[in-house]
Amino acid sequence: MLELPLLFFAVANPDWVSHLGGRVETDARGDVTAVYLRGTYVADSDLAKVAGMPRLEILDLALSRVTDLGMLRLKDLKSVREIDLFFAELVTDEGLAAMKNWPKIERLNLRGTKVTDNTLSLFAGKESITALDIGYAEVTDSGLQHLPRYPNLRELAFGGNKMTEVGLQVLRAMPQLTKLDISGKQRTDSGLWFVGLTDIGLDPLATLAELRELNVSGTPVSSRGLEKLRGLKKLEKLNLLACKRVTDEAVAVLAAMPSLKWVELKDTSLTAKGFADLRKAKPALVIAGDPSKEPPDPYKVEVDERALRVTRVNSMSPERLDEAAIVSVNLKDGSVALGAAMEANPHVRVELRGVEMKEPVQIPASPGDKVLHDSARLRVSRLACPSRASCPANEFAAVDVQLATGTVVSLKKGAAARYNEAPLPLELVRVEIKPAPEK
Repeated sequence: MLELPLLFFAVANPDWVSHLGGRVETDARGDVTAVYLRGTYVADSDLAKVAGMPRLEILDLALSRVTDLGMLRLKDLKSVREIDLFFAELVTDEGLAAMKNWPKIERLNLRGTKVTDNTLSLFAGKESITALDIGYAEVTDSGLQHLPRYPNLRELAFGGNKMTEVGLQVLRAMPQLTKLDISGKQRTDSGLWFVGLTDIGLDPLATLAELRELNVSGTPVSSRGLEKLRGLKKLEKLNLLACKRVTDEAVAVLAAMPSLKWVELKDTSLTAKGFADLRKAKPALVIAGDPSKEPPDPYKVEVDERALRVTRVNSMSPERLDEAAIVSVNLKDGSVALGAAMEANPHVRVELRGVEMKEPVQIPASPGDKVLHDSARLRVSRLACPSRASCPANEFAAVDVQLATGTVVSLKKGAAARYNEAPLPLELVRVEIKPAPEK
């Protein structure tokens, strides 16, 4: 008999939320309208108290350990407009079914939950939903086919799922979208999951005439692919972080976008000249990653494999690997240092595990095709490729360093290198690692 009064007391006096490290918001009458329990130790049993808040509009359970059992206790709520389950990793389709009959739900952040295609089917036709994040979940191309039945959906994110460009065709039936995010890679037991976006996959995106924000960071879209987005007259924000195939050729496209106010270009292949040209062509544009305004990271590890580690050094070198030979390539003039530190920046440092260097060697800049160093375990060459597709195959496992952009490519033995988006002339320094001689 004491259980009901105690529960009523807990609902009417939500001090338990602050005791967990959360907070609440109330209206003029003192009714709870928002509960924020992000990153707390909220339990399924606590959600019974939340269920007793009839005027609750916002519920934040991100980064919590609530399960389907707790979610099902919330099925009778009628006023919730926003729910945030960001990486509430124990919530599955079963728990999300509790929200099916919420009449006012508008914004659902389900990123990092175990949501599948079944939940997208369950909510299809719900006119109240305007924003949906199903990134880093378990949704497939088949699940995306339900999205055209969300008539008022304006904001959508689904990166980090195992999807192909076939699934992206559904976007042609969603012209009302104003915000789209398809970035991200999720590491799972079955491999790396991501949306397989290439230049071809940009075709359906180009039909989204109402789009204001687009995030394709980390994808292999190229400067030529971006040409397809010229027609997005309302696009204001474009995130191209770590799109390595975006080069100086993208400047003309970005400058031609009439509404573009912000672009992220860090870790692309734009050169200093490309950034300068973009600033000149579009002075009001905010350029994130612009090296003239944002100093680059002191160093960044580009490749880390069993036999080698490759680091781009901009201002400060990291600690070197133990028992590793070093080959340093000056990105300004192509000079090379073997077994010795390089003070000039920026440069690329290749650390080779299990390779010995008897004494330091300094090799001055020397344009053209030539072998700069050849020993029992190491060959360093300077290559000047007449076209992007004509660079010779490497005889041994190798690392190619593009001098114009600092881009690093790790190549297996006999691989045919392709640099479809690299600026011409294509000047490379190739470091090849020969196998250890048999004893």
